Amino acid sequence: MTTSTAQVRLADPGALVAAVPYLLGFVPAQSLVAVALRRARVCLTLRMDLTTAAEPDVGAHLAAQVRRAGAREVVLLLVGDPGSCSGALPGAAELPHRALVAELREVCRSRQLGVRDALWSDRGRWWSYLCRDPACCGPGGTPVDPAAAGHLAAELAAEGRGVLPDRRALERSVLRVAGSADAEATTPYPRAREHQLAGYAEAPAAFRRAAVAALAGAVERCGPSGPGVSTGERPALALSLTDPLVRDGALRWLDGPRHDGAHALWLDLVRHAPPPWAATPAVLLALYAYARGDGVFARVCADRALADDPGSVLATAVHRLLDGAVPPGEVTAAAHEIARRAGRCPG
Repeated sequence: MTTSTAQVRLADPGALVAAVPYLLGFVPAQSLVAVALRRARVCLTLRMDLTTAAEPDVGAHLAAQVRRAGAREVVLLLVGDPGSCSGALPGAAELPHRALVAELREVCRSRQLGVRDALWSDRGRWWSYLCRDPACCGPGGTPVDPAAAGHLAAELAAEGRGVLPDRRALERSVLRVAGSADAEATTPYPRAREHQLAGYAEAPAAFRRAAVAALAGAVERCGPSGPGVSTGERPALALSLTDPLVRDGALRWLDGPRHDGAHALWLDLVRHAPPPWAATPAVLLALYAYARGDGVFARVCADRALADDPGSVLATAVHRLLDGAVPPGEVTAAAHEIARRAGRCPG
């Protein structure tokens, strides 16, 4: 299941259908998307495969997450093929997955959660399972108008966020870049570890202060229009984050003007550091993404952290935040608590 917590207003069902790829960060296919509404605002977006949605108890879990987000209403969007319209299309009476929609509506009703609408989107058009007015929702469906979500696209573009063709493309965005697995690229990391251990053995306080200063300088250079970091800097920066105190300090930029620079640095380290050294930057990247409302990307980053370090306490804790639909405004406090607890645990 993927989650987005971007908060926007949408005027009508057509605008919502057009906005879903922007809310998720990628174009969904063969998916159930639940868009939670609180005071007419989108406060949470959940996506799962249609095959998963039909499994027992999934509907109850979905409804519970929506209620925890403070929503009173939800729009259910089922997506088939998101591509352009071609071939025969169903009439309103022939929409697929009607039994699933009926089951989800009943689950929501039992949780005092209103279903404002239930929609089917397929090959560039959308239909309502609930509307019976042909003047509003004709049997041939309504074309999806991308311009209906233009304001949301502009807002996310200003934040450096766009729409990828599918979830796999989102996952690829945090994979290691070509060449970073070569011996020449990986050898400096064990050497940096040896240097770190020696530094802590000789003068731990001074070594830690130097590491914090180097990290702050790197964040500054990774800000908008900054030069970024060099290949030679990456090993020491990645290794410094294994220190619980340095790692906890790295969360101080979650709020404020250095957020974007820190986000860019974590992404750089994730894409270049070898396992397991990319795990902590991946967790930080997940927390930074979630704090700005990008729950889908946060989960992808947490998955990457677990792939590099399956025992990561931090990555597991981030997954719990996402599964619990913790509001983005509470992520900063939760992140510091996660870091505090992880400082007492291995990994």
